[in-house]
Amino acid sequence: MFIKDGVLRVHAKHVRGEDDENCDIRESKRYVTLPRDIERNKLHCYSHGHQLVVEAPFAIKSEKDDGVEVEIKSTDEEETSDDNKSSSFKHEIDLSVFKPDHISVRRFDNDVVIRAEHSQDEDGIKVSRSFHREFKIPSNAVSGEIRCQRNKSGLLIFRAPLAADDS
Repeated sequence: MFIKDGVLRVHAKHVRGEDDENCDIRESKRYVTLPRDIERNKLHCYSHGHQLVVEAPFAIKSEKDDGVEVEIKSTDEEETSDDNKSSSFKHEIDLSVFKPDHISVRRFDNDVVIRAEHSQDEDGIKVSRSFHREFKIPSNAVSGEIRCQRNKSGLLIFRAPLAADDS
């Protein structure tokens, strides 16, 4: 496994059997384009069942670029409506285990960064929980108009209108 020109190249070979004449050989090659904004020196791979899992943290944004805070508004909606499904972007994340004041959402151009942290002491035992997720808003979505709502069930719902098609 190695990285060349931003592409992770994986070559795997599995041999089952005891000798060269009576064995089963399976070989696989995969090429995966890596996102530009990950820390490639912290790339980590492991197998889970019969799948290869590749993980790497996103590069931390510079201290100078704080992004734009996205306000989280409360809503009474339990069901999310998809009336304008074709004309808007929508993304949902379940953060029901966090209180609203433990969640922060920031936008960096077309990237949205969600962080949540909570810690407390319970009978001398410190319990802490954290969450970090980043996702990209599609290039045809109006990132400056992204809205975030949190319903009573703790579901964060992100919406942004799609830019008008120039055709």
